[in-house]
Amino acid sequence: MNETISDINIGTEVFAQYVPLVKSVKNLINDISLISENAECNKEICLIITNRVKIAECAMDIKMRSTKENENTFRKREYFLTFKSFENLLTNIKDYVTKVATFNGYKKYLNSIEVKNRYEKLTEEYNTCMKDLNFTMAIINENDRISDAQNVDKALIDVEKTFKEMNDIITENVDHDNIDELIQKIDILKAKDSDVYVQRIDSNELIVPAKDDIRGRVFKRVYGGYDVACKPVITEGIERELSVLSKLNQSQYILNFHGLSNVNGVEHMILEWYEYGTLKEVYNKYNIPWNRKVQFVRDICRGIVFLRRANIFHHDIRCENVYVTQSLNSKLGNFKLACKIDREYNNPSDLKIDIIRWVAPEQIKKHIDHKKRSEDTYTSKCEIFSFGMLIWELCYEKIPYEDLEMKDIAKHVLSGKREKLLIGNLNSSVDEQILKEFNEIIDEAWQHSPDQRTDLSNLHRKLEILAENNPITSSSPGQLGIKTKKEFKEKPHAIGFLMPTEKGIECHRKKEHDKAWKCFEENAALGDLLAKYWQAYYLFNGYGVVDVDKEQAKQLFKEAADNDHTDAQLRYSVLLLQDITKEKDDSKKGIMRDEVIHYLKLSADNKNIDAMFYLGDIYYNGKLKAPKNEELGLKYLNLAAKNGNDKAIKLLDNAKKI
Repeated sequence: MNETISDINIGTEVFAQYVPLVKSVKNLINDISLISENAECNKEICLIITNRVKIAECAMDIKMRSTKENENTFRKREYFLTFKSFENLLTNIKDYVTKVATFNGYKKYLNSIEVKNRYEKLTEEYNTCMKDLNFTMAIINENDRISDAQNVDKALIDVEKTFKEMNDIITENVDHDNIDELIQKIDILKAKDSDVYVQRIDSNELIVPAKDDIRGRVFKRVYGGYDVACKPVITEGIERELSVLSKLNQSQYILNFHGLSNVNGVEHMILEWYEYGTLKEVYNKYNIPWNRKVQFVRDICRGIVFLRRANIFHHDIRCENVYVTQSLNSKLGNFKLACKIDREYNNPSDLKIDIIRWVAPEQIKKHIDHKKRSEDTYTSKCEIFSFGMLIWELCYEKIPYEDLEMKDIAKHVLSGKREKLLIGNLNSSVDEQILKEFNEIIDEAWQHSPDQRTDLSNLHRKLEILAENNPITSSSPGQLGIKTKKEFKEKPHAIGFLMPTEKGIECHRKKEHDKAWKCFEENAALGDLLAKYWQAYYLFNGYGVVDVDKEQAKQLFKEAADNDHTDAQLRYSVLLLQDITKEKDDSKKGIMRDEVIHYLKLSADNKNIDAMFYLGDIYYNGKLKAPKNEELGLKYLNLAAKNGNDKAIKLLDNAKKI
């Protein structure tokens, strides 16, 4: 085999050999980045790896752009094979990240030691590959390697702790050794070609209780000595989903499904009885102590974790789909939108007003963009976002964006805005601290970009600690009380490093001139052209916070005018007009006149009405010793008059041109 490609081959033919490899490498790096973005555990490990491959991609791009300088290197067969090994390495890295980023994938490794060993092996192969490819900037130095290893160790300790806690609390009816077996059974049931079995219950076994309880279409019965809810089946063909749901009974954090029964000719689901109704009904009817809210949220999180272990998404996490039992246990229910991870979720048209309030921005965007509706973009980070909205709903005891219409909610959320995180005048400092910690968790959960949201593993750990610190005890029983109105107020605005120019404009409109001036001065010093315009505006007018300096104002207006600020173009022209009246040298006056007309034209072309009037006046009357042009002057004056400029209307009226 030739060690180099012959010089007979032109450069383009040489580089053509690399095009498919480069494309494949970029696709793999993009896949790794997306997996990391949506990681539900081991987010730190995924981030370390993603940062590495992104730097490698940057090094590759620089190399590929310098084709002429590197042509001899690219001709070598050894270099081509090293590039191929880079592609294979990325394939292995993608497989690793895919596994460690999910609860189910992580369990494919024997233990954390195996996960760490695999990480170190990939790190060693990566560094060797970067050296062989001469991607110098991507080579990991020793300090970074030590630091990364420490972060990996910490991440693995945390995830192992999370798994232990999950295994300790995830079920009450299955011993720890059989949890994975249960998940396997659920996976088998989800397969399309598997046998489906749903427990049938004879309606005669459903005993009418001593005190009947009917809530809309749901009514109470007694089955096997336990109170149950009989709920009509609305959707047909859901036997497979119901068979999976029956397996979820093993978790005490999921509303139990006992089976199907035909009652009075209508098919009903027989569910665990929820005495207090939904969590939404509870917060609307009762006063919920804050330590009870903590337990509610912690248990909902445990239910979500269990679903993820079963490879299932809920898709509709909100207080209305959480049910509260007689013993004040909160349980996830209403699985009508639940899907498993490998099933496409292509029904964004079902995104109705009662759901959109809790939905992640990427799903709202998918709903709006018809071209993207076929994309399978629902991830665990979408569930995290909805869970954050649920916590907000429970904290402030109202649905999110209650005064907004669907289109306004979409616009609000897609612009990065959220509901307000408030502070309360609560009964105790302990309750106020709980609200503070809830607010921090909410903020981590509803970040706009999925990769900025906390992962499920970290969220679970934080809620477990919060629940440990705020337990239900005999002295603090967390019992529901009579509904009282809670008083909340906005948090004081955090003092940032720099007030944005837009905020300074708001201060100006509120006549808070001192704050506005400081904002404009600081931002102008950093090169913000809008701030320079406003700085000029203040230097011209003073407003009692700065000494008037019209010369400096004129120079700042010019700088903003040269960057197409319409009002600055007009104001600079007006200041020049004032200078012309003082100038005695006719040649300088001519230069200044041309400059005035130039900036007035720019401002008029940008639809400034006053600029149209000034320009029309100059041309029509031949002012400033400019060549008189009545036709052009009338054009500008008429445009100004049509847009309500009183001076233009008066001039045209006097000239009998109206």
